[in-house]
Amino acid sequence: MSEALQSVLSWGFDNMALNRVEVLIHPDNLASLKLAKNLGFIEEGRLRQVGFWRGQFHDMLQLSLLRSDWSYHM
Repeated sequence: MSEALQSVLSWGFDNMALNRVEVLIHPDNLASLKLAKNLGFIEEGRLRQVGFWRGQFHDMLQLSLLRSDWSYHM
């Protein structure tokens, strides 16, 4: 998954001229959080009760990756 996301991010920054990519990840999804952070995403904060599924509200963590972070990371 890491290699696939690296390719997608590189394409987005290089070909689409993206400056920012955002992800929302459930706080209990440790594997996804680890993957995002290993790719250089920075945690920006918790969005309280922003998600709703299975009859419950859920917090989500927002992370972002800037073009300048990606250039530095790679």
